[in-house]
Amino acid sequence: MLTGESLKNWGAVAVLAVTAFGAPVVAQEAEAPVDEAALLAEMQAQEAVYYAKIGAMWEALDKRQGTVALGNDLATLDVPDDYIFLNSDDASTVLVDIWGNPPGSPVLGMLFPKRYTALDDDSWAVTIEFVADGYISDDDAADIDYDKMLKTMKKDVSRESNSREEAGYGSIELLGWAEPPRYYPTTH
Repeated sequence: MLTGESLKNWGAVAVLAVTAFGAPVVAQEAEAPVDEAALLAEMQAQEAVYYAKIGAMWEALDKRQGTVALGNDLATLDVPDDYIFLNSDDASTVLVDIWGNPPGSPVLGMLFPKRYTALDDDSWAVTIEFVADGYISDDDAADIDYDKMLKTMKKDVSRESNSREEAGYGSIELLGWAEPPRYYPTTH
């Protein structure tokens, strides 16, 4: 039968056994108080350095206006006075380095409202891309189900979004058509 005295002895043996087999005996020390003001100042300093870096990236971009060529004589774009055009390399700098998107297929360029920079909270841009998907005959165009096409595109974007999240990037979602597609038989 174990008595109070023998339990004390067993407790001492248990501590001795744990110590003998190499398990560390840890004494907890009081944690030093966190200097919240210093931590905040450090975070603000790091943020200032970050914004200075990406601000310098934005300033170094070749912002064009007027008539610009897209691709290898693929098309020309007349950029209005209240917009700027960025070429493919500069668009990639904005998309990947400034906005933090994963690298992807290159775009022909990017159109920005002149009143914004890539750093502004309200900024937005239009990427200009070309996909040579092929010719559509008048007969085929008449049979296209744009609602079905949109559903397929939403599924594809959802899969891409899952891959982005697995790689540590933000999710994306296709909401719908900005303007429903139309086919004009007279101009093909």
